[in-house]
Amino acid sequence: MKRYIFGMSMNKRDLASWIDNHTYQTLVAIAQLYLFPTGNRVHWRKEVWEKFSRIYTLKGSNKLPSAKFILDNSWNTHKQELSRILQYAQDKESQYEVYTDANFDEFYQIAEDYFYWLSDKLSAHKEVLLSEVKQELDALGLDEIDSRI
Repeated sequence: MKRYIFGMSMNKRDLASWIDNHTYQTLVAIAQLYLFPTGNRVHWRKEVWEKFSRIYTLKGSNKLPSAKFILDNSWNTHKQELSRILQYAQDKESQYEVYTDANFDEFYQIAEDYFYWLSDKLSAHKEVLLSEVKQELDALGLDEIDSRI
């Protein structure tokens, strides 16, 4: 007789919903980093990691979801909302001055690149480390000390 332990696993529908909820919060933190070069960047970079740093296994198989599944339920469900997310972040952080050269296409590319990277990492390793997220944000130009100012 074999015994399988399925701890902290979710069925596909629940996992898709969980990913969807955490994606929005992550995109807001990325928008804050992009829009506000003099804002609370240390905090926002940590928020990017905290909001979506791990993934659950699939119930019944105890396997990690594929990168495609993660991407389909994160980036692909929220990319059409990016202009509203940018506006939400701007309204939320009205005490900071907005990056003067901010443009939608640049933000879109940063967010897309981040979620492709995150989907690949999570599907292979279940979680990402804060140091890995910081390194990826640096590569995307969202450094702790913004070089754009």
